[in-house]
Amino acid sequence: MALSASALKSNFLGMGLFDNEPDAREAWAHAYRLYFESAAAGAVPVVPSALTAPENAMKEALSGLSVTGGVAIQAGVLAFWTSLAGVAATAFPGSTSVTPPAGLSGLSAMLTSVFSVNVASSSSASDSYQAIATAIHSASAGGQAIFPPPPGGIGPQGIV
Repeated sequence: MALSASALKSNFLGMGLFDNEPDAREAWAHAYRLYFESAAAGAVPVVPSALTAPENAMKEALSGLSVTGGVAIQAGVLAFWTSLAGVAATAFPGSTSVTPPAGLSGLSAMLTSVFSVNVASSSSASDSYQAIATAIHSASAGGQAIFPPPPGGIGPQGIV
């Protein structure tokens, strides 16, 4: 399995609409967790049950989602990855740590642009979520799970 923007889009479409921020934060964090459940570091698939703490960290970091949009989403995704580093050995058995993707630092700017285009072009929900999912997926690429080096381990592995 591998992470995919189309799976993330599908998760977003399944969220529905919210009239309050706490429910929206929970839904966005859960959609990202479901997306991440298909991740693997090389041949080592993620253990889905290890993603509870990262999901909760993301939900908390999404504070202000209804006001700051892309800034909150960047903070949430970064919190997910930071928390993932804390459970690396459980999430990717045999790993010692996780390095977040470098692209996360530019996610807010990418999303601000995506939101503007979505509004200006009156994009459909499907097209809008596809653009949002593509931006988040792109920023989520490049993370690594660090395993011990050979011969005892497999060395650093890209998370895909």
